[in-house]
Amino acid sequence: MKNQFVITKNVRRLYKLADTLLTTDNGTPGLGLFYGSPGLGKSEAAIHMHVQKDYVYLRAKTAWSIRWFLNDLLHELNEKQEGRIKNAYNRAVEVLSINPKLVIIDEVDHMLHDSKILETMRDIHDESGNCFLLIGMHNAERKLKGFPHLYSRFADVIRARPIDQDEILEISEKLAEVPMHEETAERLYEITNGEFRKIMTWLHYLEEKAKTNSMESISPELIDKTPQ
Repeated sequence: MKNQFVITKNVRRLYKLADTLLTTDNGTPGLGLFYGSPGLGKSEAAIHMHVQKDYVYLRAKTAWSIRWFLNDLLHELNEKQEGRIKNAYNRAVEVLSINPKLVIIDEVDHMLHDSKILETMRDIHDESGNCFLLIGMHNAERKLKGFPHLYSRFADVIRARPIDQDEILEISEKLAEVPMHEETAERLYEITNGEFRKIMTWLHYLEEKAKTNSMESISPELIDKTPQ
């Protein structure tokens, strides 16, 4: 398979959400949420956007404390870590006020165990005007609604969707060196439930199997067992 990043509909949805946040007027909400079931390529899309656009990317940790969160943020802003929470907070607000930069926080579900971390992020957003884009699992929106003062600051909430049959064909055309039958794409959608991660595993397996058997296309009869 070709080693390249595929721009899926979910990637486009994420970029659209980022553009929405960055074009909001001063004083309007600047938080966004991109959420969905596991395996839809949310993290891959977020990391790709971070690299392409030079946005800040953080991966939330289960054991995050306020100090740890703030110092991780300062590190990604190329600032020195601070021993005191107050100093770390004030420096983060100062840097993001002078040089705003979209901050992506992946695996935001790990932050939901401590409302003070979320409230600290909200305070930074309020004081600096800087935008934050949160990436979460399928229950993230429901859980965040439990923090009404935070949720009211979301400019937009977008759900990642399963990869459909037509998009499976598009992905195959861009990555595989052996063409895929439409019927094969239909079968792949059925057995993967449109999960990007599973589709990529299957596509690699099916392409190798087609090559090994000197086949000119990836036909549906190749789907006879779970890929190794």
